[in-house]
Order: sequence, then structure tokens, then C-alpha cells
Amino acid sequence: MPEQAINADEVVGAALDLLDDVGLHGFTMRALAQRLGTYPATIYWHVGSRGEVLSAASARVLDSVFADLPDPTSTPWDAWLDAFARGYRRQMQSHPAIAAWGVTHFEARVPAPDDLEIIVGVFARAGFHGEALALAYNMFLGSLIGWVGVELIADDPELGSDPEQMEGSVRALDADDYPTIVANLDHLANHAIAFRWQGGIANPLDAAFDFAVATWIAGLRAQLASRSG
Repeated sequence: MPEQAINADEVVGAALDLLDDVGLHGFTMRALAQRLGTYPATIYWHVGSRGEVLSAASARVLDSVFADLPDPTSTPWDAWLDAFARGYRRQMQSHPAIAAWGVTHFEARVPAPDDLEIIVGVFARAGFHGEALALAYNMFLGSLIGWVGVELIADDPELGSDPEQMEGSVRALDADDYPTIVANLDHLANHAIAFRWQGGIANPLDAAFDFAVATWIAGLRAQLASRSG
């Protein structure tokens, strides 16, 4: 086929489109090259390996999160973290395969260091320093990435389970064997992790996410209060 002229920016954009269509496990360099009208070797030349392409796509999504956030130097730290958490989730809802990538892969280099500097700076301005800063950063960012990844991973076309089979499994739980689960099944069925048959795109866990963010931030406030008391 005649090869089309491409650049790194076009590769990353096409990679995001392909990920949205086929999911993380369906993403191949051959499929990406076909979408771009070129050869895999050309993509390797412009961006690098499959992992490097996915990392670049992830960094672009993260940059989109930060583009819509308030000024971190003039916004209260807790309000900024709340906005960041919600912005991160919104972007991942648009690109669930990137959410899956975030919880299943380890980067070869520091991802999006400019964005990470902003996050670390917010924790420092809040009053966390040294080991306490690292602990707070790990708790919040790890909880956020993991929570959103778990909420959305079933929306990857390659990873979603059989909804009818899963619903039947939930509904079939016996009250004699699982009395607490069955007593609360109206609130758990398709509304709680491990009891869902729809992913977070079709059935977003909005109330649970609100509760999680509020709990993370309340915990950070409590840590600051205990350290200053």
C-alpha cells in the first residue's frame, strides 16, 4: 500500500481512537498502522514500541485533565484534589482503555512529569512534607487510579464479562449462605464492585465515587490535623 506521511502527534491521536474502538487487548501496532495508512516500522520510528505509544496516549489524556483544572497555586488544596479526581474520572470515562492501562502496566520512565509536579506541589502546599508527602500522594493517586480502573475495566471490549451470566450469578446467591449480601442486594446488585454486570460507562457508580473522594480528602485533612496537633 502507498505509505502516508505521518507525525508523532497523528500517531497518538490515531492510537486513542483505536483504543476507544477495540480496547486495550485489541490494540496492536499492525491495526494502528492500517488505520494510519502506513507500516508498523514507521510508527516505531516516530513514537516507539507499543508500550511507548500507549504511554504517549495516556500522557495526552492526562494532559487533557490538567487543561481543565483550576490554578493549583490559588485554589485550596482539597478543592483542587476534588476537581482533579473528578476531571480524571471524566477523561477516563471517555477513554476506558487508558484507565485499564493505568492499573495493569508499569511505566519505563516517569510519565507526564510536568503534571506530576503539579500534584506533588499541591500536597506540599497542603502541609505534607518528606515521608508524609509520599504517603499522602500514594494514598490519593493510587486510590483514584485503582478506583476508576476497576469501575471502567469491564467497558474494555476485550475484557467485559457476559452480563446475563453475571446477573444470574448475583441473583442466585442463597440467603442461608450469604445472609448479609442478600439482605442488602437491592443496594449491591449492579451498584457495587464484584456485584456488577455492567461497566462504569453504562452504569456509572457516581454516588460511590462521590463517597470515595470525600473519604480520601477527609482522611488527608485528619492526617494534617494529627500532625499539627
